[in-house]
Amino acid sequence: MNYSKESPGGATVCSWAVELFSKLGIINELDLDAIVELIWQSQMSNGGFIDHPCQEPPPLEYLDLIVAESALFTVHWLNRINEIDTVLALDFILSCYKGGGFSYTPISEIDVGATPLGLLSLSYLGGLNNINREEVIAFVLSNYDNAGGHAKYEAIVETERLIWSLDLLDALDRIDQDAVVDWVLRCQSTWQGAFIASPDSDPILDERLEFVRAALHILQILGRLDVLDEEISLIMRPKHTIPQAYYDFIDEHFPGTTTSRQMWTIYPNINIIAFLTENAIPLTIAAVLLSPIGLACYADRVKRIERARQKKRRRKGTH
Repeated sequence: MNYSKESPGGATVCSWAVELFSKLGIINELDLDAIVELIWQSQMSNGGFIDHPCQEPPPLEYLDLIVAESALFTVHWLNRINEIDTVLALDFILSCYKGGGFSYTPISEIDVGATPLGLLSLSYLGGLNNINREEVIAFVLSNYDNAGGHAKYEAIVETERLIWSLDLLDALDRIDQDAVVDWVLRCQSTWQGAFIASPDSDPILDERLEFVRAALHILQILGRLDVLDEEISLIMRPKHTIPQAYYDFIDEHFPGTTTSRQMWTIYPNINIIAFLTENAIPLTIAAVLLSPIGLACYADRVKRIERARQKKRRRKGTH
């Protein structure tokens, strides 16, 4: 499975593909044996994974939890996790477990963002009993503002990582869940309805689909997606556009295809009132200078019409 038509993929994109195709009911369209073979070939001697076996592997200590979790998710989802070396994989995940938290690599510092990846990886391998659950919960809560309902570094993705971790640890009862829901809703911009990083972020510049994903995931974990059914008033209606790159891709790879862009006339998006206001003086001068020419053209046209009428009357008179 590739990232795109021209760029190779690997363990990470395979994890997205098997989940997506499964949910669409078309998992059999994929070559599952080839995917499992790729994951097997991607496992290194320390149990970690590189994204693709064809790439030059980094030093073993730089292999990370992101690719490892993707690889383990893929074979776990397909019920074929025993086709990789699970003992080595468990050793690698535990090498990233340090003092209550997880690091992205065996040599880096613990990071809140790595915690759910470590916990998920251990759950695929049946290895959650290898960590001190209370120690991890304490680490997560030390980075969480329970009164505010968000991570101490107030941002929606960081908050999602903490809520996700507590859910995996069966510890959601340790926090005020209503405060979380209230905070997430305050991250929804009233400009266009999208989600921003935090309630104090710029309501336009800081909109991201990643923040929408994080917000929905938090509400899903808490079983509170119903709060999005409430109506809110928006300052402006969102405008949905198709990026030019999409059209360029279609024109390049599917020549002759008729798109909606080719069927519609494209008009410039101009604010007429603002344009006239800003250019009132030059437009007035241009009108004064061009008016004699316009009047002369109009007078000449009137004369031609009148001469044509006279000729027509003379023809009628001769008959």
